[in-house]
Amino acid sequence: MSCPRNGCSIVAFDRVIFVFGGNNSSDGSLDTIERYAIEFDKWSMPRLRLKEPVHDSMAFNLGGARVLILGGTHNNKPNQRFDVYDLTCECLGPEELHVDSGKMFLPPFYEPDSGELNTFLGYADSMLIHSHKNIKNLVCGCRSVSFTDNATISDDITR
Repeated sequence: MSCPRNGCSIVAFDRVIFVFGGNNSSDGSLDTIERYAIEFDKWSMPRLRLKEPVHDSMAFNLGGARVLILGGTHNNKPNQRFDVYDLTCECLGPEELHVDSGKMFLPPFYEPDSGELNTFLGYADSMLIHSHKNIKNLVCGCRSVSFTDNATISDDITR
């Protein structure tokens, strides 16, 4: 790896392992993504970086080469954001295929109070098309989950 770290999150795709963020004693939280090619026993640094430095986050494979990064700590505060990264172009290294970089997608956002589902079509680094639709009647209202300022979860079940 390029530097020692702790608190990083990891996802594996076939023969490639990706390491996201983490914490380094000299640099603090990191915004880097590192790639380990098992076949070549080689670490590399894709050009794609995390939207902001974060450590102690979680990474989930959403299928294909898309990864959801959420939670953790950013600037000594709980990380409130979640991002989806498409690593399709990063799964093949320079020795396999030359590509520029992966892209970052914006996930949809649901507002429970209004019932609006907001979607963003396109890549985060180009023009986005925003659309919204009220789907409140499609969402179960028998259970609600709310987040408080101190990042604890209260779970109320109505009968």
